[in-house]
Amino acid sequence: MSVARGVEVSDIQTLDPRDGGKFMFFNDPDGNPWAVQEVRGSVGDSPA
Repeated sequence: MSVARGVEVSDIQTLDPRDGGKFMFFNDPDGNPWAVQEVRGSVGDSPA
């Protein structure tokens, strides 16, 4: 997956669908790895 500004990011990963958390991963221009996590207010909430 590629974001509009040219940053390569991983596909969105759901580690456990029961907790509702989703992650994507990327490296910044210096090579530092990052993880972005979607966090819901409570388990079972719909994503915004």
